[in-house]
Amino acid sequence: MVALDMAVPGATSTGTIYCIAGGTRGDQQPLIMTAKRLQAMGYRIIVCIGAEGTDWVKQWGFEMIEFASFEKVVNENQAVRAAADSGNFTDFFEALGKSVNDSLPQEITAVYDAITADKTAVGVVCTSIYWHIATIMQKKLGIYGTSMFMSPFFPTSDFAPYMIDTRDPATWQSLGPPFDTMTEPPVCAYVDLWSAMLNSMTQKFLPAYKQAVQLCNAEGLFEFASDEEAKEYWIEQRLNGEHSESNPLFVYSKVLVENGPSGITQKQFDAQLSFVFDENSNTLQTSMSPFDDRMQAFLKAGEAPIYFGWGSMSRESNDELLRAAVGSCRRLGKRGIILGGWAHLNLEMLDTEKDADLIAYCSAGNIYFAEKANHILLFPECACAVVHGGIGTTACILRSGRPGIVTPCWWDQNFCGDRLEALGVGRRGPHFSKLDEDNLSALLGEVLSEPSYAVTCPRVREALLAEEPGDVQAAARIDAGIRARLATPLERPPSLKHRASVPPRGSQQSRTLLASNRASMPSKRGLVVAQ
Repeated sequence: MVALDMAVPGATSTGTIYCIAGGTRGDQQPLIMTAKRLQAMGYRIIVCIGAEGTDWVKQWGFEMIEFASFEKVVNENQAVRAAADSGNFTDFFEALGKSVNDSLPQEITAVYDAITADKTAVGVVCTSIYWHIATIMQKKLGIYGTSMFMSPFFPTSDFAPYMIDTRDPATWQSLGPPFDTMTEPPVCAYVDLWSAMLNSMTQKFLPAYKQAVQLCNAEGLFEFASDEEAKEYWIEQRLNGEHSESNPLFVYSKVLVENGPSGITQKQFDAQLSFVFDENSNTLQTSMSPFDDRMQAFLKAGEAPIYFGWGSMSRESNDELLRAAVGSCRRLGKRGIILGGWAHLNLEMLDTEKDADLIAYCSAGNIYFAEKANHILLFPECACAVVHGGIGTTACILRSGRPGIVTPCWWDQNFCGDRLEALGVGRRGPHFSKLDEDNLSALLGEVLSEPSYAVTCPRVREALLAEEPGDVQAAARIDAGIRARLATPLERPPSLKHRASVPPRGSQQSRTLLASNRASMPSKRGLVVAQ
């Protein structure tokens, strides 16, 4: 059900921006912080988000169109949870796609109808899960549209695409020839892997793109000679190609990709802004990111604890995550802070007989349970953070000056774990479904005893703090884009046929794409890497 909570626009409003915040908190938070900046510029903000975002809406005085809860999808959809345990991307997309498709038509229609009826509407900003909606509504309604991606989405030889786990052959073999017979990570073919993944992903989502176009009555603006041409068009938009009509923003620091990644164009390089942090000064228990007196008292009561939090990830057996966390602390004689998150980790999950020793360790005051937490304030007070590796949480680790351990589930979490290792600020552990006391305590013992982190982690922190915040940059670009859009009539560029940025997988062209783009890529300056 889509619930509408609309108010009469203020007389002093610069215009109304619709912010479509789908996905997990890592996707939503950067858009919310950017919306707060836009609101301060005089824009009226209407946020389209699940019930989990209600506190943000109330806190900042936004208006709201309520979407289906993504948190419920993660926790209640058995197929999604099973895919999380297995790490199977194909199963995940199929399960998530079926769930999202149930609510998507109603949500798109609600937003389209609201914007159509709203003469003050000047822009639509989407998180990555709804990125195509910004393109469609921009072309159909003549307003400014943009999407916010949280991690790199460019073909590069630097790292594998996100559906590829370089430690799991099944993830690249599932793409078919020529990858199906490769038993070792196809490092030399990363660009080809990107091409294969983008083609496969876009093919799967093409029906959803078509449906969104139909729901917005925009068929005449998206006429393609074939599905292949349509696929080329949507890949071009996602990659912010030279002929892209979209205005995607990539809100992560170039520090994360060592002032890269290699092989991208100047346009793509410039679209990479910086991380967006929730620097909300309100740390009350009612805020989305509390740092209350009880937590601060726990921090002051002993040595720096280990943080454990898997954010929006949820397993079939979440109690095993809890046993791994508490068991590692007990084995190492360390204190810990455990985030409830979407898995709702809590002491009651432990069995009174089977886990009596773990319960006793918690009851002795060694473990603090928090439903939510302010990572910006908390992580610098911890000895180490064990996380799922969502890009927002990873950003907070990089900013904290402390090391981290990523135990990934899927998507860019493998990438984030690999980047922590590449930058010398942490380790990537096993898939979170394979986590236990033995392997986690071994990783923690290594990270907590490695002296190089005391040098490298603060250096990365200083580099991030020197950057202009991503929400400041994003808000400025959106504002400029809206003003330019209002001053310029909408014109549709020629067909993008034969202009796709990403060629068919396995082609010779894809192997030369990197070389052809390198001339337009700035040299890597001021790298932040482990010495």
